[in-house]
Amino acid sequence: QATRRLLPTSHRILVNTRLYASESKKPVLIVGSSTVGHTLAACLRNDGIQSDLIKNGNETSIDITQYEVLHENAINVYRELGVWDELKRSAHPLEEMMLHLAPKKDKPMAKILARVPFVVDEYTTLAYSVSTQKLKQATKNAVLGRRITKIEAKKDSCMVSFKGGAVKQYSTVVMADGTLNDWLHLFKKRRPAEFRHELASVVIERDEFDPNSLIELFQFGKRIVIMPISDTKLQVTFHYMREDIPSSPLGNLQPLRNLINTCELETARTKKIYFTNPRFFYS
Repeated sequence: QATRRLLPTSHRILVNTRLYASESKKPVLIVGSSTVGHTLAACLRNDGIQSDLIKNGNETSIDITQYEVLHENAINVYRELGVWDELKRSAHPLEEMMLHLAPKKDKPMAKILARVPFVVDEYTTLAYSVSTQKLKQATKNAVLGRRITKIEAKKDSCMVSFKGGAVKQYSTVVMADGTLNDWLHLFKKRRPAEFRHELASVVIERDEFDPNSLIELFQFGKRIVIMPISDTKLQVTFHYMREDIPSSPLGNLQPLRNLINTCELETARTKKIYFTNPRFFYS
């Protein structure tokens, strides 16, 4: 079956229901030199899969801060790549993260939605703040300055034409640079996963927030979606706010009991808290 895991030992990339195997001789084209693109290129190289990494001009829509928050599963990815020891020397351990929420009403003005502890004991820290620039440097990828002029999807490959006349065949094209990419409409059946700009997800007790509604709010450039997942739990997901990300199909302010019964929401989608892009750093 298809998988969402893109870890260094997975030896496969999801392209809808088709898996790209490491035995393929065709390389992968990664469009977008954000942290996601750099890390994916390093993972592929670690698996013995060739890839080309190119800029697309939308990198700032992904890397909106100078630092990344890496939780334990993202750290494990860099550890398997053999670069975590280098990164850790300049990384800052985090004691906790507080998720604040500012509802669209007069009161309360703000509320601590959840407090996420990162320190297990004096020897174990589960999250670090790391410079985005150092993350990219540690992956040691060459970024090509090519510009795509044409993409032709074949049955088992993609033929990509670049400005200047160069043409190269790839097994697949991974769009890792956000939703503003002009070529995304050509990959409705071939892209590995839609990029949703998800930053973090956490499961909390239902009594920690409004027990009667599904809420979609915005704060500090983030889209926040609160979803009921059981009679006692809520899942809170933080997204980067972009104009072209559609609103939740469930709408705003719908009773939790109706959603639980209608959608049969019984189990949590997220068992762990995870940071950066979960489609690449998946628990």
